[in-house]
Amino acid sequence: MSKDKPNYKKVAVKDLRLGMFVADVGRGWLRHPWPTRSKVISSKADIDRLVEFGITHVIVDLEHGKKTPETPPRPAPAPPRPKPAAPPPPAGETAEIVGLERRTGVRPEKNLEPTTMEEELPRVREAYSHALQSIKDVMARIEEGGKIDIEAVRETVEDVIDSIFRNRDAFLALLKIRVYDKYDFAHPLNVSVLSVALGRNAGMTAEELRELGLGAILHDVGKIHISRKILDKPGRLTPEEFEIIKQHPINGVRMLKGYQEISPAALGIVLGHHERIDGSGYPKGISGNQVHPYNIICGMADVFDAVSTERVYRKGFQPFAALRVLFQMRDKQFSAKWLDRFVYTLGIYPPGTVVRLDTGEVAVVVALNHGQLLRPMVRLVEDGQGRPLVRTRPVDLNQEGMSARNIVGVVDEKELREKGLQPSRYVDPHGEE
Repeated sequence: MSKDKPNYKKVAVKDLRLGMFVADVGRGWLRHPWPTRSKVISSKADIDRLVEFGITHVIVDLEHGKKTPETPPRPAPAPPRPKPAAPPPPAGETAEIVGLERRTGVRPEKNLEPTTMEEELPRVREAYSHALQSIKDVMARIEEGGKIDIEAVRETVEDVIDSIFRNRDAFLALLKIRVYDKYDFAHPLNVSVLSVALGRNAGMTAEELRELGLGAILHDVGKIHISRKILDKPGRLTPEEFEIIKQHPINGVRMLKGYQEISPAALGIVLGHHERIDGSGYPKGISGNQVHPYNIICGMADVFDAVSTERVYRKGFQPFAALRVLFQMRDKQFSAKWLDRFVYTLGIYPPGTVVRLDTGEVAVVVALNHGQLLRPMVRLVEDGQGRPLVRTRPVDLNQEGMSARNIVGVVDEKELREKGLQPSRYVDPHGEE
C-alpha cells in the first residue's frame, strides 16, 4: 500500500504519535482492536491496544491527522495492573479436557491456513445452505421411493473437504448456528463436517476423506421411515421402541447397497456408526479393534452434534459441555486416541463457547489458535464488572502482550441471552440465529 500512495508510510507501532492517522492496521476485523482498520491516534491507549494484539507496524497517511513533533517525549509507562488471585483448578472431566493441552504460554501459529476465517465464512454460509437443500432433496427422494442422486451428495462432500482444507475452522464455527426445525437435514451435514475435519487433522488421504464424508452424511438414512413419535420422543424409549431405532443402520445399508458409487467403506459407516469399542453398541455388538476408525469418528461426531443441537423438546448443550459428555465415554465407548484427536480438532473451547477471563471479563470464542488451544481468539462482550460492552472487541489470547489474560472458566450462555446478547452472533455476525 505504501508503494502505491506516496503519502502512505509504513511506521513501527513504537514510533506512533498522538494525532497520526493510521490508514491501515494490515489485519482483518478479528485480529485488530479497533472497529475499523483506520483511525486517528487520539490516546496512548490506542497504541497500547495495537501492542496487545502483536501488531508491530501500520500504514500511516502523512497528509491526514494532526501535525506533531518528530520526537516528542515518551510518556511514562503505566503502572502494571495487579494480577487477580489465581482461580481454583478445574476438576473432573473439565480438568482432563484442559489437561490435553500440555503446551504453555503464548505459542505463535506455525501452519497458517490458506484463507482466513472471515474470508472463508461467506463461502461456508453459501455451501452450508446449498448442502442442506441437497440433503433435503435426498430425503424427499427416499420417502418417495425414488433414486438418490449420489453424485449431488458427493459434490456436497467435496465442498466440505475443499472448505476444510482452505480453513479448518470456518465450517466448524458455523455449526454453532443451528435451528432445531432443520435438524433432520443439518445433523447429517454436521456429522460429515466434524468427521472430515477430524480426518484432515489425522492426516487421512483425499480418498479416505471422501469415503468418510459420504458415509457420515448418509449415516442416518435408515431412520427415514421411523415414526416421528419415536424420533422426537422427549422421554426414555420403551424397549420395543429402542429395538426399532436399532434397526436403522441395517435398513440404511439395505437402501444404499445397490448404488455402485458408494464404496464398501462408506457403507460400513452407515452400518457401524453405533458400534462401540466396549461392545455396548449395535447392531452387531462388536468391540475393540473390530470397530473401524471410520465408525469411531462418525460415532463421536454423531454424539457431539446430537447433544449440542437444540431440538423441539430440549435445549442443546454448549460446545464445551457437549465435549464433557463425550469425554465421559473416553476409553469406554470410544478410544482415548481418537477422542483426544476429536478434542484437538474442535478445540478445548470450541467456537461459540462463552468463557470468563481472569480479568473478570466475559468473552465468546470465535476462532481457535491451533498453536495453543487454551488461548483462542475471543470477542469481549462484558467488562470486568459484568457490564455489557457497547462495542465488543476481538482479542487474540495467543498474541505477545496478552499473557496476563487467561481463561478460567466457562459461562452458561443463557446468562448472556438474559441480557439480550446472542453468543452465536459473535461467531458469525452475518449468519442466522
